[in-house]
This record gives sequence, C-alpha cells and structure tokens, in this order.
Amino acid sequence: MPKRSTGCYACRERKVKCDEAKPSCNTCTRRSVKCPGYRPEKTFILYNYDAGVERTENLGEAGNSAQSTNGSEDSDGHGQMNLVVMSERRPELVTAAVPRQVSSRAANRAQFLNSFMSAFLPADKFEALTPPSAIIFNLPSATSRREALPSAIDAVCAAQLASTYRDAPLVHRSRSLYGTALSQLIKSLSVRDATNDDETLLATYLLGIFEIYLGNSGGTGFLSHTQGILQLLNSRGPVTIKSKLALLVFNGTRYNSFCIGLVGRKAIFLDEADWLQVTSEISKTDPWVALMDIAIEVPRLLESSDKLSAPTVPSKQVEAVLLKFLTLEQRMLTWLSAFHRNGLRYKIVDLDSIDMFTDMCNDKTYKTAFSFPSYATANTYILCWTTMLVLKCNRSNINQKLHPMTTAQRSDLEQELYMYATLICQSIPFSCQPSAGSTGRFGTMLPLRFAREYFLSRGHSAEAAWCMKTYYGTRIRGLYQPSIPISAFPKDL
Repeated sequence: MPKRSTGCYACRERKVKCDEAKPSCNTCTRRSVKCPGYRPEKTFILYNYDAGVERTENLGEAGNSAQSTNGSEDSDGHGQMNLVVMSERRPELVTAAVPRQVSSRAANRAQFLNSFMSAFLPADKFEALTPPSAIIFNLPSATSRREALPSAIDAVCAAQLASTYRDAPLVHRSRSLYGTALSQLIKSLSVRDATNDDETLLATYLLGIFEIYLGNSGGTGFLSHTQGILQLLNSRGPVTIKSKLALLVFNGTRYNSFCIGLVGRKAIFLDEADWLQVTSEISKTDPWVALMDIAIEVPRLLESSDKLSAPTVPSKQVEAVLLKFLTLEQRMLTWLSAFHRNGLRYKIVDLDSIDMFTDMCNDKTYKTAFSFPSYATANTYILCWTTMLVLKCNRSNINQKLHPMTTAQRSDLEQELYMYATLICQSIPFSCQPSAGSTGRFGTMLPLRFAREYFLSRGHSAEAAWCMKTYYGTRIRGLYQPSIPISAFPKDL
C-alpha cells in the first residue's frame, strides 16, 4: 500500500507536491488560497453520504485535538466538501474516592456526647423541653471556630460519665479536662470580638453544668460561670441575641441567675425592659418563657425588701415595695390561670407508682405525688410554686410591719404557704425518675431547699426531713467527701 500523502488538504486534492510549511503551505500562499491545514497524525477516514452530498470525517486517534476546517473549493460537481476533524476519546479510568479516616479523638468525642445527652435529657426522644434542656439537645449542631467549645464539651461529658459510674480515676480525668477547658476559654476571650461569639457563651454555660456534676466548691464555681455569662451578655447588649443558640443560652442563663438571685437576694439586670424585649415574641407561645419574664423580677424585690429593715425608712417607701409584691403576685396568678385554661395539667397518683423514687427516699411523709404529661410541664409548675412561696413569705413579712394581721388572717396565710410548699414536694418525685435524666433532677434542688427552709421556720420537722432525704437522694453519692451540707439562706423566706 502506497504511503499516504502528508500534504495539506488543498495540495492533496489538486494532486500537487506540497512543501508542508506550517502553519500554511507556500503553494496555497502563492495561489492566494487559504491553506485548509493538514491531516492529524494517526487518523482514519469515514465517508458518510447524505442527500447526495459526500461528507468526509477524519477521526483522530487518542492524543489529537479536535479541529474543524471547511474547504472552499468544489469537488467534481458534488458541491462544497466539509472536512471535520474530531478526536477519539478513550474512556478514562475512574477511581473511587477513599473515605477519609475519622480520627479517634473525633469518634470518642461523638460517643461521649451521645452518652452525655442520653443521661442528661429525658428518655423520650419526643419529650417537650424547656430552654435550659434544649441547649443540650442542640449541642451536636453547634459549630466552633476555636477550641473552647469542644474542650468544654469534653469536660462536661467526662463529668457525666464519672458521676454515673462513680469512678474516682474518671473524676480526676474529668477535672483535668475541666482545667484544659478553662485555659481554652481564657485563650478564646483574649481574641478580639470573641465575646460576641455564641460559642463562647455556650462554652461558659457548659462549664457551669460541670460544676453541678462535680463541683466541690460549695456552689461558688457555678456562681462564677453564671456571673461570667452575665458579663458577656452585658458587654454584647440585648440587640445581639438573635440566633437560636444565643436565645437558648440567654434563657438558660436567666434561669440560673434567677436561682442565684433568690438565694443571694440581689437584683439581676436581665429584668430590665430592654432585656425583657428579647423574649417578647417567644413568650407568646412558650409558657415557661412567659413565666420567667415574671419570675426574673423577684430578686430585685427581695433586695428592695431587705432595705426596709432600717427603722428610719418612711412608710411610703414600704407601701411602694408592698404594692410591687402584690402586683407581681397578681401577674403570677394571671399566668397560672392562662396555663390552666384547659384544666389542670397534672393528676394525683400513689407515691409508690413513681419509678424508683421509694428506693431513693423511703420516707412515707407524703403518700401521693403528681404525675405530669411531660418533664417540661413538671419543671414549669415547680418554678411557679417556688416563686409564689418566696413572694408570699416576703410579702407577709413586709405587711406585718405596716398592718399587723389578725389571728384568722395569719392562719389563712400559713395555710396558703404550707400549700405551696406541699405542692413543690409532691411535684419532686416525678422529676426524680430515671427517665427524667439529669435535667429533671437538677430542677428539683433549689425548690427542695426553699421548701425545707420554710418547713424548718414553721416547725414542720417531718416535712423538712423528707426534703433533706430527697435532696441527698438526687445527688451523686461518693463524690462529695464529706457531703456538702444544705446551708441555710442568708435571710428568712
């Protein structure tokens, strides 16, 4: 077979010698014809016949680029000849991507977090949650740009494991992780604008939960972390509380600071109008948030009532404080009436029907308890009754200075106070069930202290002893040596 010509298309068509100059041959240049170019190397020709027009397609083999040229001369009366050069593409080998290996640290953190959430939250996955509990529910979706939040998660997860298994080496390990988390938090706070990050708020909040699990400072560690979050919120301002995570941490901090304010009887700036505006919308649909909007004002009233102890305080000032107490009590009753618009949200059951409560506290002072549709409902009721007990106790003390009550009036008041303290105690067993998780038990500690304080002040020793047994029954045994005593409040209820 003769060797195929390597000349340009025009020279091969005219069957003349081509000098094969590039990019165009000189023969075409002398004829003032545009050189159509050369055949790619290693090609084969396919002839297609369509409607009497001969179409030639030169298909290049692998390695050649696709080119397209159009001849401008007639070919034996068959019309214009179109020369199309196409490249033949060989299928490329596709290699499946190899999955990235998950680090053991990330895998362990995921397992620890899952264990922590299972122990902290109620067992029912569809359980309604109050905002402090919803913070933990949203931990897996929380993003972090710094190590403060992951370190805080590691510490609180280890604390939960240590408290569950009562393992001394794990207690020491969790406290070591707590120290690391504190260092990372300090490092994050040194970064510019870090105080405006929601993850910084969340990390500080989680370290406060660690203090509830394994704190051995008598509550000062929890107090310090709560004050730290309050300082961060105060530096940011209420207009920065926009994201879902920031709003959850804000509501959780409100509850913690409310508890601290009741004990310390000091005002909290979160009861100011601009901060109450943060929850103005959500309080329309969430009864727990609406209740907190009222209860958060109680610590300021307690501080005001303490200032009335001086003998030189004018009676008008005492009347003004008393009026605030009455107004707040009426708001609480209005909220409770709206909460009961469809009837009571609890039913009375036998105490023995509460899962494992009698194993924790075998005191039979109370024969019955309350059963609620959810643990969120139980916590909401306990918060309401604790607030009412504190309000009425302090209001009666102020009222006694201005208008001494008759024997009948005092008897009616004492019955009402005893009722609220008893309602608290009958609500506690439901939140102490294993299915309530840590969030249910943590919500019972402060109400038990207030109920016990009231019973002691009125001489109800049996009820006070029941509160103490239940209080220690909900705590982690073996981690506090000696056991932390229930300290008395600085002021009477």
